[in-house]
Amino acid sequence: KIMAEADKKSVELNKHEDEDEVQFIMASVLEGDKDEDDHDDNTKLKTMSLQQERKMLPIDALREELIQVINDHQIVVIVGEIGSGKTTQIPQYLYEAGYTKLGKIGCTQPHGVATMSVASRVAQEMGVKLGHDVGYSVEFEDCTYHKTVLTYMIDAVNAHAVYVT
Repeated sequence: KIMAEADKKSVELNKHEDEDEVQFIMASVLEGDKDEDDHDDNTKLKTMSLQQERKMLPIDALREELIQVINDHQIVVIVGEIGSGKTTQIPQYLYEAGYTKLGKIGCTQPHGVATMSVASRVAQEMGVKLGHDVGYSVEFEDCTYHKTVLTYMIDAVNAHAVYVT
């Protein structure tokens, strides 16, 4: 019974956090494009700070090795601690290595809000508008563009996309 009460409180807290996260994400969708002229000094500083944070993630030390292994093998399984940068950094590494010149990158997440949050974060790190180069697709919302090359999606949407295309 104590566990059920704790779970109920956790769900209530998560609900409020999810609502805040959705508001943050919606603000990201409405922000400007990647054009340098549109960025103010605050945005440039924020992007620089995000780049510094990227360099501090554990996965950064393995960047070149990861790209080489992915180049050399058709299937690669990557295991790492939560927060190591697997979800946010590896798709960016692939993008930066040119993998999107001939195709697109898809990354699945278990839940919609996490999907939207990760896509928003990656768009910020890349300095692009959410929904253009980086987007997300969840059950009832598709924030992508025909030129989107990096899409975060929930597992159910991914399964549907595989069967449709």
